[in-house]
Amino acid sequence: SCSTSKWHVERSPERLCRTYEFSDRATMRSFLEQLMDYEDSCSHHGSVQVSGSTIHIEVRTHDLDRVTEIDKEYANECDMIHEDMGLNWR
Repeated sequence: SCSTSKWHVERSPERLCRTYEFSDRATMRSFLEQLMDYEDSCSHHGSVQVSGSTIHIEVRTHDLDRVTEIDKEYANECDMIHEDMGLNWR
């Protein structure tokens, strides 16, 4: 299972994983909206699973079934969105 502290790599297939926790669903909804805008802008989509107040994300390059630079950029963007929200919602 994914830790909330940072991204890590799972195997078979190789993919980046992270779980984010949110204090409320309004914040979580805003995170999702920004993430979906990013996905549409770069045409790269992760697997996003919403459960209660957590969002679990897995991303890989499907053509190659492994993690590539675009996946690392995706993970970095997720972290930047999440960090920005932390500042906005204090």
